[in-house]
Amino acid sequence: MNEKPGYYAIIPSDVRYDTRLPSKAPLLYGEITALANKSGSCWASDDYFCRLYGVSRSTVQAWMQALERYGYIIRNVTFKPDSKEIDKRYITLSSAVYPKTGQGYTEKSDKGIPKNRTDNNTSINKNIRASSTLESDFEKLWKLYPKKIGKKPALAAYKRVMSRKKNPATNRQIQDGIVAYRQLINSKGTEKQFIKDGSTFFNQEAWNDYLEVVKEERNEQEARKPKFDPKKTAIAMYIDYNSPDRVLEEIQAQGIPINPEDAKRYIAEYDEGRQQA
Repeated sequence: MNEKPGYYAIIPSDVRYDTRLPSKAPLLYGEITALANKSGSCWASDDYFCRLYGVSRSTVQAWMQALERYGYIIRNVTFKPDSKEIDKRYITLSSAVYPKTGQGYTEKSDKGIPKNRTDNNTSINKNIRASSTLESDFEKLWKLYPKKIGKKPALAAYKRVMSRKKNPATNRQIQDGIVAYRQLINSKGTEKQFIKDGSTFFNQEAWNDYLEVVKEERNEQEARKPKFDPKKTAIAMYIDYNSPDRVLEEIQAQGIPINPEDAKRYIAEYDEGRQQA
């Protein structure tokens, strides 16, 4: 895979403007869509993306993990027969963000619209379109949910929470909740029989619960982590890469919260200290 793909890339607005992602992760997402357009799945290795963007494997992994964490891609692995050794890895796009099929553009009519035409079915048509949109959005979320049981009552519950006047739910909330639930059951190794049916999840509006659970777990993990030290981090990267320019590139690529000017100063002070030693 030495050639750059000539297929078009798609980066939906949800991905482009997601501030949780490292700065170049949306670009990687676009590359994955280009490769997926070619074969249906993206089989490119980390090394391929490293060469393509001129970054380290850890940077590519950070981008991948962020895209998967927030529900934009799904990474799958296949194992060698009778072995736990990974044979191949492939990436698919989350249908909640990037549906496989979509509505095309309609052809322009050459007949125009009569000036005095009245349409008594306007409100009915609007309701039909609204219902169709809800069902289409629900399908994307349903494909993302891990236990697809009780689709009909789940759809009814989804329409109810999306259409209510007070505090309606949003697709983004539900998607984030499903992703959070998937992360939770994966981290705990929950057996399938104990995973909530889809109908239960939607009827209980459980996405709110799991967003809170994951948020609390992340807060606990953050509290246990040593406090981030930008100076130590910049110097450690400098020792690894032995190049100030490479350090600055990695800081930007990985979205590391270090001011580039501060990083230069830390490195200069470190070099000065070594010379004096």
